[in-house]
Amino acid sequence: PAADAVPGTPTPTPTPTGSATGEPPIEMDPVDPGSAPTTATRPRPVAPPTRPRSPGPTPTTSPTTSPTTSPTTATTAPPAEPDPKFSEADLCDEANCVLSEYDRPCCVKYKPKGPVISQRIGGVPQTLDRTMVRAGVDGIKPRVIKCGEKAGVQGTVKITVAVSADGVVTSADVQETPDTALGTCVVGALRVAKFGKSVEGGSFTYPFVF
Repeated sequence: PAADAVPGTPTPTPTPTGSATGEPPIEMDPVDPGSAPTTATRPRPVAPPTRPRSPGPTPTTSPTTSPTTSPTTATTAPPAEPDPKFSEADLCDEANCVLSEYDRPCCVKYKPKGPVISQRIGGVPQTLDRTMVRAGVDGIKPRVIKCGEKAGVQGTVKITVAVSADGVVTSADVQETPDTALGTCVVGALRVAKFGKSVEGGSFTYPFVF
């Protein structure tokens, strides 16, 4: 028979174990890497877009202007003043008019009335012209100069000359001279002059001033 409990003696209370304390042991589930919380990273600040600089006004270059030259106005030389040694009649004969290119009013009657080409027949001029007279006289000028040096006088010798169609002098006469020997010498020089051919030939009076 069981022993009776001693009156007045308390029954010892058993010490609870870990499983009987009312707090069961906690089991930790393994951590899923995919579900693990990730540390939130602060987004890197993005620099604000730079506004393109508005282009400044393009420097304008002043156009280079080339220097302008004022047009040169061609001036026509005035007609030569008449030599006081000659009279108006002397300056208006055919020879002087031809040599002066008909620049005097009194020479109009000698001036050709058409182009030079229309005055020629077969390439030969109708009459003795200014160019032919000048060329013929220029050919004997050295002889005329020698005449003046030999005579040693001053003045004007005018010779009337007739020329054939072949350009040969047919006559040469003294019209005026300050010295007979000088006039004769100039006539001799003109007699050997050669002129160009023409259809009708011609005549002229030529003044030589010494």
